[in-house]
Amino acid sequence: MLLRDITVSTVYDHPFQLRFNKEMWSITDLYLKCLGKYNTYGVSKILVRLDDQQKNENKIEHLLNVIIVNKKFDFVEYFKQNKDQRKKMMLDILQLGVIDVAKTQKMSMDKFLDAYNCCLKKQLKNEWLRKNKYLMSPNKKWYAGIYCTYDIDFFRTETIFLNSDKKEIGRVKLFSTEPHQVEEMGKMQWDSTSETFVLYSRDEKNSWGARVPNPEGVVAS
Repeated sequence: MLLRDITVSTVYDHPFQLRFNKEMWSITDLYLKCLGKYNTYGVSKILVRLDDQQKNENKIEHLLNVIIVNKKFDFVEYFKQNKDQRKKMMLDILQLGVIDVAKTQKMSMDKFLDAYNCCLKKQLKNEWLRKNKYLMSPNKKWYAGIYCTYDIDFFRTETIFLNSDKKEIGRVKLFSTEPHQVEEMGKMQWDSTSETFVLYSRDEKNSWGARVPNPEGVVAS
């Protein structure tokens, strides 16, 4: 069974529940990307559950194919830190929880250590070019791609435009949202009639478009 999800969250009804939990999404997403496919032989999700007065410190709980590990965490100290320091604290407590699980389940820790170091190498920045490619426009004058930035306090997408020599000529912000409210993205394509590059939501109920830069500047539609 593949490990498909790792979550860090407060215990239920904690005073910092809403404020803290929405900040963990970008770091757990980055960690899972760095981890890649990992066969756990029966575990599909790890939940690292936090409390500042953890009576069950390091206790491991099993719920079908989900494993919960309880850890003590200083939320007051966490929110005193700047954004980069909070990301590091989040990564560290995630890693402590995952390693506890790996030890008790006799999992190989090498990939978890590699994932941790991968996050550090990326400087805890969760940014990527969607599908790692640019698409050529119908008139073959332009290229466009969707660039995503996932931070602890926002998720943002931009269209990057390149000329025929693949040199960047402009960026257009498509949308920005709360980190815990990211909408699944679907297809992206050029509009052949208006030279607009369009991104659709997975269900295609929403779409966001950006026009190729013109002499007066970049225009979003």
